[in-house]
Amino acid sequence: MLAPNLDELLEQLNATAPQLTATRLMLLNRMASALQVRFGGFVNQSSDLATPLFSEYFASRLLIHHAVVEERLNKKSFEYIFRDALRNDGKNAYITASDVYPGADLIVDETRISLKTEASKNIREAKITISKFMEARWIRDQDTVGLARLASERLREHLAGYDRIVMLRAFNMPRNEVKYELIEIPHSLLSLASFLQPNDITLSPGRSGGGSTTIWQNNREAFTLRFDGSVEKLTITNLSVDLCTSHATWNIPLTILI
Repeated sequence: MLAPNLDELLEQLNATAPQLTATRLMLLNRMASALQVRFGGFVNQSSDLATPLFSEYFASRLLIHHAVVEERLNKKSFEYIFRDALRNDGKNAYITASDVYPGADLIVDETRISLKTEASKNIREAKITISKFMEARWIRDQDTVGLARLASERLREHLAGYDRIVMLRAFNMPRNEVKYELIEIPHSLLSLASFLQPNDITLSPGRSGGGSTTIWQNNREAFTLRFDGSVEKLTITNLSVDLCTSHATWNIPLTILI
């Protein structure tokens, strides 16, 4: 992407502003003020995603979002902002049609990326939860043998649909801030769950079926895989953040709404 010409942008703004209503000028001024707000954060200098151009654009979109909205960024908005930030960095990025690329939300220079968000009230700094890792209607009425076989097969199929997993986590912080963290979960880590044995699984009591299993890596607990028969989905919990790559964080003040 070509660098924007500052003089041309200022000319466009000067030409556009007089044509706006008072309400629209107020919103424009609020967004302009938000873009001047100082904020904290961290950018991983080794990141291939959070380059300076990407990071400036992504942070700017977060500032604009919270200039008019208190609610934290949702999954769909994250997809578009992530795509646009990559394009601002000169990459070829586009959102996929799910029936063409099952499992992948975005294609970036031919790399298939699955995007996730986490923003629950109970979010923990050190542990990640993926509340709906994949749909799993096949969970019901399975014993440990059936769960191990079907889960291994379906997880291999699911993980074959993308190359990288990137998550945006959002935390409510003191001083009326939202902390956003762009983190990558290793594909190879989740692939460990596709080699299950029946004795790995503990069945859940009750009619809905399901169960859980702990996935280990290098003699330590990496995450828990839960088979939720009541809502027919696989959930990942207790995934250790220190096994992942943090690309960047941004602490966005909400005081810009006042």
